[in-house]
Parts: sequence; structure tokens; C-alpha cells
Amino acid sequence: MNLLKNRVLLLFSIFLIISSCNNSKMQFNKNISSDNVYFDVVQKNIFIDDLYPSSLNEKLSFFFNKNIKTNGLDGIAIFYFKNYSKEEITIDNGKKVILKISLLIEIKKSSNNFKKILEYNLEEFGQIEGNFSLSEYDNLIEDVEVSLINRLINNL
Repeated sequence: MNLLKNRVLLLFSIFLIISSCNNSKMQFNKNISSDNVYFDVVQKNIFIDDLYPSSLNEKLSFFFNKNIKTNGLDGIAIFYFKNYSKEEITIDNGKKVILKISLLIEIKKSSNNFKKILEYNLEEFGQIEGNFSLSEYDNLIEDVEVSLINRLINNL
């Protein structure tokens, strides 16, 4: 009887962990703009520098797959996310977080040897004041990451 009880408890615990991970992912998905950006190419690729934290990498991949659309007959758009930096500043009674990223988009078309390069340098910040927990600080970073992606969508 004890063995059965332990197995049920273990399965229930695993279910709770998995469902909480999915809920946090769904939360940022809801906060990323639903505006689509179209490129006159037939193919798109994304490359994200290894320096990017996994949370931002996941959000950028989600944004790329959901919001970047192709509507051309020829060509490729390659997105290079590079130069990530995170600065944490202690302010009076709180913390300020500044995130910076660079994006280079290379558009190539083979039919007329067309090549275009677009560069974006984006910065977003957030701050938290008073007594706050590590969880609240992590939420601040999540919010700044989402704001950074929404700023990118507006600039494209």
C-alpha cells in the first residue's frame, strides 16, 4: 500500500512540475505581440549567439516561428541575433536591469544577385524597488525580455 501511495505521489509531483513549466511558457507567449512581419523571400533562418540566456533564446525562437512570415517566390532571410548584454545596476532601494541585443538580417535573392543587410541595436530596461524576492526579480527580467522582443517587432 505504501509503494502505491509513493508512486501516486511521485506521478502527481511530476505532473505539477510539468504543468507549471507550461504555464510560464504560455504566459510569455500571451505577452509577445501578435503582429506579423512579412519578408519578400521564400525561406527564413535564425541563428542565436550562445551568449543569449535560454529564456531569451526560447522567446526569440517563439517570436521568429510565430511572427516572421515569408511571402516571396525567391530568396532567403537570415536572422543573426548577436551581442547580448545584461547590466544590473543597484539603485536607491532597488535594482535596474538593462538588456541589449543586436540583430542583423541578411536578405539574399539568387534571381538578380540582390543582397540587403538590415541592422538593429535594441535596448530595454526595467527596475524594481523596495523589498522584493528573487522570484519577483526573475519576473522583472522576463518582462524586460518580452518588452525587448515587442520593441523589435515594432521596429521591423
